[in-house]
Amino acid sequence: MIVGCGPDPYAVFLGGKWRGECIALRRAENWEGMAIVGVGVEVDWSTAFRPDSNGKKSLTVIGRGDSLGVMADLKERHGYPQRITVTLDDEERSAEGTRLGFHRWRIVIGQGTEKITLVEIEPS
Repeated sequence: MIVGCGPDPYAVFLGGKWRGECIALRRAENWEGMAIVGVGVEVDWSTAFRPDSNGKKSLTVIGRGDSLGVMADLKERHGYPQRITVTLDDEERSAEGTRLGFHRWRIVIGQGTEKITLVEIEPS
C-alpha cells in the first residue's frame, strides 16, 4: 500500500485482493501496516505514454510538472468505481506542463549503492 498526501489522503493497494483500489484514510480504521518514511518513486521511462490519448489503467503513475500521482479506483458504497489520481507529493508544486504516464514504476528507499527496491508495480 502507498499513501498519498493532501487534506484528504487516500491509501492505494498495490497487491492482493484490492490491487489498484484506494480508500480514504479516514475510513481505514481497520487496516494495519508498517509506515516507511522517506521512500521514493522511480519510473521506467521505456513505458512512458501520453495519458491524454491513451486509457489510464489503475496503478499507472502520472506526472505533470513537478507533481506525481498514481491512478486508483475509488469504490463508494453503492456506486460504480471512479478512477482518481492519488497525489504522492507532500508539497505544493507546479502542476503545469505536459502530462506523462508510466506503466511500470517502483518504490525505493535509500540512494546510490544503498538503494533498495521495496516493490515494483506494473498495471495489469
